[in-house]
Order: sequence, then structure tokens, then C-alpha cells
Amino acid sequence: MKTSAVPQCLLIFVLFLAGCARPSVHEEFRKAADRENGKYCFSLDMTDTAGRYDLHLFSRIDGSPSVFDVMPDTIRMSMMFTAPSGQRYSEVFPVPKEYVSRETDFSREYEIPYRLGLVPAEKGIWRLDITIENENMFPGLRGLGLRTAWKE
Repeated sequence: MKTSAVPQCLLIFVLFLAGCARPSVHEEFRKAADRENGKYCFSLDMTDTAGRYDLHLFSRIDGSPSVFDVMPDTIRMSMMFTAPSGQRYSEVFPVPKEYVSRETDFSREYEIPYRLGLVPAEKGIWRLDITIENENMFPGLRGLGLRTAWKE
């Protein structure tokens, strides 16, 4: 019995295309030591304006409960978006210190919804620079991460 190479090639091609699909989630983390002029800098690929994007911030603060208790009640973040055209948008995003998603005796982990269902004003690669205004009052802050989830 003779088999055709065409269906086999077609199957391989279809599997190849499926492997090239856009990932639905992109995650980046910046260590506190790797800040650029005091800023946590991220690139956001928002080239598909037909989709929506969910942005979540994540971080971890190491410290004992007594150290954590004397930290300020709010982590104040200044958010600066730069559009592909160069247009800038800014806002202050306060995060309650108690908005902990997981904790141990020695650390607090944060998973913070920032923007859900975001539709970009321009398609392209955006830049997000985040400055934690009172970062010096949070000893043990490991850094800051950004998770971008693309949804149709």
C-alpha cells in the first residue's frame, strides 16, 4: 500500500502554523537592582487593536511581620505610558500594602490587577515606566513584574 506524502506534509505544515501562534500571556520581571534611573521599564506588544489586554503587576517583599507592620499603608506607583507615536500618558496607581495574594512569615507576594480589558489607542509597541515613589520605605522589595494577557 502506497501512502501520499502530500497529506503528511500538510499535517506538518498545520502543526508548524499552530506552533507559531501568538502567545496569549507575556511576563517580564525587573529586579530592584536593575531599575533604569529608578524606573521599572517594560515593553508592551499591543499590535493587535482588535484584541483586549489585561495587565497585572506582581512583586514580592521580604521581611518579618514586625518590619512589614511599620511600612506605609500604600505602595505609590507612578505609571508613564509612551505610545508608539511618542504620546505620553501618566497616572498614579496606589496599591494598599495589605493587598497580599500570598504570605509567609518572611515574605508577602502581590498579584495586582492593573488594567483589565484595555484597548490601546494606538497599535504597536508601547513602553510602560513605573516608579515606586515611596520604594525606600519598603525594604526587601525584590522588584516588579508585569504580566500582559491578550484576549480576543
